[in-house]
Amino acid sequence: MTHYAFCTALMNLMLVPTQMISGPLADHFGYKAYFIIVMFAAIPSVLAAAYAPFPRKIGADPGVAEAVTLTAE
Repeated sequence: MTHYAFCTALMNLMLVPTQMISGPLADHFGYKAYFIIVMFAAIPSVLAAAYAPFPRKIGADPGVAEAVTLTAE
């Protein structure tokens, strides 16, 4: 549980500054240009999520989504 709280705090360290700057940037560039900039800025994170090595069962049918259960060792 402590790891979850710590990682959530780290996530918020980036969340708060980006929320603070997004309004002034949208005002400066205009909403349409800001939206396009944000779409292009999101491409690296979308690609990283697409190619992230998620655990999969060997020999499982790739068309069937199965729940992965984590157990404490």
